[in-house]
Amino acid sequence: MTNAQPLLDVQHLSKSFVIGKKLLDEGQTLRAVDDVSFTLERGESLGVVGESGCGKSTLGRTLLRLYEPTSGRVVLAIDGAASDFSTIKGEALKQMRRKLQMVFQDPSASLNPRMTIRDILREPFAIHRHVPAAEIEARIRGLMAEVGLREDALDRFPHSFSGGQKQRIGIARALALEPDLIVLDEPVSALDVSIRGQVLNLLKDLQRGRGLSYIFISHDLAAVQYIADRIAVMYLGRIVELASAQSFYAAPRHPYALALLSALPVPNPKLRRGRQPPRGTIPSPINPPSGCHFHTRCPFATAGARLHRCSGEVPQLREIASKHWARCHFAEEIQQSSLAVR
Repeated sequence: MTNAQPLLDVQHLSKSFVIGKKLLDEGQTLRAVDDVSFTLERGESLGVVGESGCGKSTLGRTLLRLYEPTSGRVVLAIDGAASDFSTIKGEALKQMRRKLQMVFQDPSASLNPRMTIRDILREPFAIHRHVPAAEIEARIRGLMAEVGLREDALDRFPHSFSGGQKQRIGIARALALEPDLIVLDEPVSALDVSIRGQVLNLLKDLQRGRGLSYIFISHDLAAVQYIADRIAVMYLGRIVELASAQSFYAAPRHPYALALLSALPVPNPKLRRGRQPPRGTIPSPINPPSGCHFHTRCPFATAGARLHRCSGEVPQLREIASKHWARCHFAEEIQQSSLAVR
C-alpha cells in the first residue's frame, strides 16, 4: 500500500429496504448495509465474507449504485481527482461508471441468451462510444484472447458454452471499458471445483497485468484467502472485522470470524479441527438483536456483566492490533486459537 489517496473511500454507507409496505401500512425497514466504512488502495483486493444474508452482495451493488445508497458517501479517486460517486448524476455518472464494473455470480443469468458473444462484448463500446468504431473489432478479439477464449467462438450464443467459459465472457465484458475497480460477486461459487482455480488464476493474472483493484465477495474462505490482500467480515449489515489477510487468518479477533474459520476444511485427512459454528440461527435483519448483533450466538457473551454489555451497548469498529480492526467489546481477550488457520 502507498500513502497516496485511496482509489475508493467508503464513508458510513447504509442501504435500507422497506418490506411489506401497503396502502395504510408503512412496512418494516431492513438495514441490509449498516454504517459501513473502509478504503481500497489501487491494485488491492478486498475480500468481503460472511454467511448468506449478511449484506455482502447488497454492499457491492450499492457501491456501484445498482442500488441507490440510503446514506453515506462513496468517494472515488479517478484520474487524479476525487469525486463523490454516491451523488453525481447524468453524463458524469455515465463516465464514472466506465471505471467501475461488476462480474455477477451466475454467468448464465448475466449474459443475454439472444445475443452472440460478439454482440455482448460490443455492447459496452456502443453505449460509451469511447473507442473509434474501426478499433472495436480488434478490441473484442483482444478481450477474448486475454480471458483465454478462441476468436472463432465470437459468433456463438451463451448456451453453447460451459459455466467457466461463460464466466470468462463476463470477465471480458467487465474489462472492455478498462475499469480501475471490479466488484466480483461470488464469481466462482457457481463453477465446478476444478474450474474455480483456473478462473481465480485468471483474475490474479489480470490484476497484475492491468493494475486492477478488486472487491471479492464470497462465502468461500479458501478462495478469498488465495486472492485477497485484506479481509472484511460482515454480519447483519455491519463490518465486524477488517484486517490484512495474513493477520486475519493467523489471529482473528471477532468471535464470528473464529466461527467462520472453524468451518474451513483442513487439506489433510489425518487432521481434525474442532468445529464450533455459531449457536442458534441468524436473527432477522428486520429486527436484529440490540447492542452487538452477534451477542445472541456468541460463545463469549454467555452471562453476567459481559452479556449485559454485549446486549446493551453497540460495539465500535476498533483497531485492536496494527491495521487490524474488530467490532467487539472484548476483542483483546480473544487470542489466537486452534480454530484459526495457520
